[in-house]
Amino acid sequence: MSIKPIILFCFFLLGLRSYAQEYFNEHFEFDNPMVADGGFNILEVDDGYIVNGVGGDSLNINWFRWGLAKFNHNGEFMWGKSWGDT
Repeated sequence: MSIKPIILFCFFLLGLRSYAQEYFNEHFEFDNPMVADGGFNILEVDDGYIVNGVGGDSLNINWFRWGLAKFNHNGEFMWGKSWGDT
């Protein structure tokens, strides 16, 4: 296999990242820093953003939590709520 397609693909990926707009990058933990969290959807509202996601314990794969978090337009955390097993 030629290395030329791999190099072209890498340049393509770098080009996509260079034009991406990142308004803010915020990390929100539901309750425990040892939990693997992930956000799914971002809804823009008048005074910021609402993000939903899930978290699961890295030691017990049967524990799951669903949560909401609200951020203002600057990415500052406003409130959060989670539901599920703990």
